[in-house]
Amino acid sequence: MADKRKPEYILAVNAGSSSLKLQLFKITPNVDTIIPHLLIKSSLSNLSSPPAKFNFKDYDNEGNDIESQDLHDITSGLEAFEFFTSHLKKGRGTDDNGLVDKITHICHRVVHGGEAGERGPLVVNDSVLKQLEEVISLAPLHNGPADQILKAALRSFPQARHIAFFDSSFHNSLPDFIKAYPIDQKIAKERKLRKYGFHGLSYHWIVKNVARFLKKHGIDAARRASRRIKIGDHGSKIVNTQDTDINASRQGFKALTGTSNFSEILATDPATPESELAINLFLDRILGFFGSYWLKLGGGRGCVDAVVFAGGIGESSPVFREMIVKGLDGLNARDG
Repeated sequence: MADKRKPEYILAVNAGSSSLKLQLFKITPNVDTIIPHLLIKSSLSNLSSPPAKFNFKDYDNEGNDIESQDLHDITSGLEAFEFFTSHLKKGRGTDDNGLVDKITHICHRVVHGGEAGERGPLVVNDSVLKQLEEVISLAPLHNGPADQILKAALRSFPQARHIAFFDSSFHNSLPDFIKAYPIDQKIAKERKLRKYGFHGLSYHWIVKNVARFLKKHGIDAARRASRRIKIGDHGSKIVNTQDTDINASRQGFKALTGTSNFSEILATDPATPESELAINLFLDRILGFFGSYWLKLGGGRGCVDAVVFAGGIGESSPVFREMIVKGLDGLNARDG
């Protein structure tokens, strides 16, 4: 993917199933490289469990604390993006429209790129939009909102170059015996039914930085490992809302406890039978997949270099992280 336009302001858009995260960077040229300077960081969470939580931090305004508010009328990724855009325009007074108009690139995280996403990032045009529409059904809770936000961004920022980055691209080297489902392969190919892998953008960042920390060749090693394990094809869907043949309110954390916010479930005090069931169910699934991956990596001491926690639960739930690490005693894992 070649993009010769000089980047000035880059907006990163991360559309989740029930959240939207955005970051605006100003780019400073420096000899043969560019240096991103974070200007604004914003998030809208709990979109599926109103009220939505809106956070907005202007890093270019010294001493300005994070702005937070509850939004009772924002219930979708599209509404969240439109709210952010309007807030961005009014946040800096008369100069704001000028800032918005200066955005040269918008980078969209898209969970599922289908076969088109295997080529890596794509500059969005009519052909790419059509291909992404065709794979919405493969990840409807994520690709659906991402598709709506991408189209809204094209309308709101027509001057910008829009680029789609796919989680599934990281896993494009999966061999047939890993990515295939045990179904008629003619039908599978016609309907593009196979394992594609998820969370690839996060994996790429994690592996790159952990490899640097451990002084190992991480990306190549991770890709080789991914040929033996189903990276990203995890079991949390049993306690989350990934299965779409059942209404989301009748499955997952919300069905078990009344809320889809796992932090709230962990903080339930005193604990209830419902919260304990959800926590233990989730923990059991996680540990089960740790064991499976460990065996596929060869088993034994030294086959796992590190266990890395990321995302909202991994970064912000030390209690649950400790529960996981305790369950990994048999693998000689330790926290820190």
